[in-house]
Amino acid sequence: MTQSAKRSALWAVALIGMGLTLAGCDRGALIGAKDEASNLVAADPAETAMQTAVKEARETLPHILHQMKNPKDGQRSFTIKVALPTPEGSLEHIWVSELKRVDDTIIGNLSNEPFNLQGDLKKGDPVSFTRADVTDWGYLDGERLRGHFTTRYLATQMTPEEATEVLNMMHDTPLPRAPLRPRFAG
Repeated sequence: MTQSAKRSALWAVALIGMGLTLAGCDRGALIGAKDEASNLVAADPAETAMQTAVKEARETLPHILHQMKNPKDGQRSFTIKVALPTPEGSLEHIWVSELKRVDDTIIGNLSNEPFNLQGDLKKGDPVSFTRADVTDWGYLDGERLRGHFTTRYLATQMTPEEATEVLNMMHDTPLPRAPLRPRFAG
């Protein structure tokens, strides 16, 4: 794959993994890109930076679960990216929306057409998963995105212009900052 095609694939996935997640178009965020038109990204899941992004998403999963249950004004379009098995034994990373939590399981609907999942799954079909399957999460907070840890990493692989455009769709931090507490004299 040429550098240009690779960059185009990264760009496509970054957009899909962020703003267009709302329309549910991502077909895989951590498996190798096939071609320029593919929604698959050329990112190695064994890469340390990608592993760190996935780890941060998993560690902060309680945040999105809480916000889903108790959304503040302007918080909407909650999605979670999960790793689901393919017939070849690999994993496809796909966004799931319309989320509900039942004990330790999360249930939702595929936000887009799967590329290569086991079974006859298609966009809109229900799937269930656990915290161990989560690879990212995101939601709109006002007009910008929260979360999207892997997308933030993918922005480092883009041209400066592409990265700026992608990052401008996001809040400067994946999580809201805690409000400052006043100091009281002692």
